[in-house]
Amino acid sequence: MSLVLAFKLASLSTSAFEACKSILDAFPFDYSHSPNTGEPFSCRIWVKDALVEVHKNGIIVLPRDISVIEAQLLERGYSHKDEVEGGADNAEVDNNGLD
Repeated sequence: MSLVLAFKLASLSTSAFEACKSILDAFPFDYSHSPNTGEPFSCRIWVKDALVEVHKNGIIVLPRDISVIEAQLLERGYSHKDEVEGGADNAEVDNNGLD
């Protein structure tokens, strides 16, 4: 497996970074199912739940529902996954965020 897509969802000021870090440090990582979606725990599910938590606390503003964001990013990643994993292309890095 290779990194296919790195995507920036938000920018944080120094003070927001510290608040975000506090929230994430306290965020559980040992649950069996997502409290938001009911999906079985995985690293991917933890990231989605953590982003929702940071959004709920006003640290970032997600432009749309996390499931819609996930679907968009998966589509982008899968569109050139074979080329990246085959060595014909590099991972896409997008620092512009979502519209």
